[in-house]
Amino acid sequence: MSDTTTMATSTAQFINTTAKKETPNTNQTAPIYKIRIMKEDFKFNAAHFVAYEGFREKLHGHNYQVGLQLWSRQISNDGYLVDFGDIKKVMRYECKRYTKDFYLHLKATF
Repeated sequence: MSDTTTMATSTAQFINTTAKKETPNTNQTAPIYKIRIMKEDFKFNAAHFVAYEGFREKLHGHNYQVGLQLWSRQISNDGYLVDFGDIKKVMRYECKRYTKDFYLHLKATF
């Protein structure tokens, strides 16, 4: 998925399921179609703590809601950028995979 960007945020509630035509770059001739997808069930929770010399916080967790932004220079004949059913399956799988994980910065000092 080289043309995808995921973004995690605990406050975003943006939902847009229509392809939006963007103005092309001066170096490119085809328009860029962009879509942002966010659903209530695209979410996960995870725990972490921050530690560095002289400071260490307690283990705590956050709830995240995930959105997906896709872009392309082409859309299909039916006017869609992507099959939403496929995207929902992948996003739900990935959110389930990350739920209840623990994240630790690799260079953390204890």
